[in-house]
Amino acid sequence: MINGVETKQITHQSRALIPLILIIFIDSMGYMVSIPTFLRLFTEHSHSLMGDFSPMMANVLFSVCIAMGSFGYVLGAPIIGTWSDSWGRKRTLVFSLVLSLIGFMLPIIGVLTASLSWILVGRFIAGIASSSQSLAQTAIADISEGTQKAWYFALVAIAMTLSLLIGPPLGAYLSDPNYVSWFNNTTPFFATLVLILLTLLMTLKMYSNTNNRHDGEKLLTLSNFHNTLKEALSSEITTRLFLIFFLYELGWSFYYQDISLYLTQEFQYSVNLTSQFLAYTGIWMGLGLTFGYKFLTRYMSLELLLSGTLLCCALSFIACALTQNAFSQWIFVVPGAIGVGMVYPTIMTLISDSVSKAKQGCVLGLAAAAFSAPWGISALLMGPLTNISQSLPLALAAISLVSATYLSYRKKRFAQQTLSVEERG
Repeated sequence: MINGVETKQITHQSRALIPLILIIFIDSMGYMVSIPTFLRLFTEHSHSLMGDFSPMMANVLFSVCIAMGSFGYVLGAPIIGTWSDSWGRKRTLVFSLVLSLIGFMLPIIGVLTASLSWILVGRFIAGIASSSQSLAQTAIADISEGTQKAWYFALVAIAMTLSLLIGPPLGAYLSDPNYVSWFNNTTPFFATLVLILLTLLMTLKMYSNTNNRHDGEKLLTLSNFHNTLKEALSSEITTRLFLIFFLYELGWSFYYQDISLYLTQEFQYSVNLTSQFLAYTGIWMGLGLTFGYKFLTRYMSLELLLSGTLLCCALSFIACALTQNAFSQWIFVVPGAIGVGMVYPTIMTLISDSVSKAKQGCVLGLAAAAFSAPWGISALLMGPLTNISQSLPLALAAISLVSATYLSYRKKRFAQQTLSVEERG
């Protein structure tokens, strides 16, 4: 009878996990689809939208379009927390998916009417809606613990990696009329709308948690943001983890968001070929997650794994910044992509484990902001920096990851010193 209850509980967890992972996947994929679509829009078919603006201005507008989604995410995290307090998780997740539908409809209107404003507003709304990722990750943390939590966060990273693998080619090929005559810059957004609708239906059917939150849990909201930030960062170890996370994401986002511009402008890659390169990095990230991460967590502590993978990323992106030919990017990005895939679940688990269960909601909400803010910052700076030097964003990517690696080593020493003091006490 006990086994039957346990089996029923596992089945219930699995059913709840599927829509949560899908929400994280679709939010990430919507972002990935946009990169090649906007790259094509502003480099190949920009006259109707931009008139006679210079290529340098096209770089800036491309950066702004990409950045709007990330800044919407940062603003949306506490808003989603506020709504979840009032409405419950399921209602908030459903509302966010409806908001995503609106966010992807508006760029279609913008492209069809040659209105940049509609595109920017749509990107911002979609960014706000995608901040439901933090709520979905909190729900995943609630139904897991220990090594299971590490594996569930690995599934989150796999979902994000699959979006990186599928999103760029989807955006590139669905916007290319050379493949199908009726494909254009709106087709990727229509395809994303279909996937959002499917995710919405599965969430309504399979996810049953309608409670506001678990006992003692405090989600990040607009009203408690300042106190939550102060409380979450009261521990030096947690503060260092957040800083490492921020620098890691800043470095990775500088590389990932700039490499498309870099390859198209420095080496005359087509949009389709740059999307293949982005998908190629996704393959290596996926291999790192599905094989490397699960294997290494059996034999290494998460702290040691974090330092090692960050060092791997730093060395990889230093090589990418220094290389002088396109083919070398395909070689040097491999260890970096593998490392990037393993850093995310490692550091998310460490952050989650560094605080009590009652703080999971607010701390993972802050982690969502720490994840998204660097993507907005790097996207906004990418165009102007590229106008100064094509390789400057890649150099900043390497510097950020070197800094994160150094801090991870310092964090490890601090943790050892803290443990030593506790043992003596």
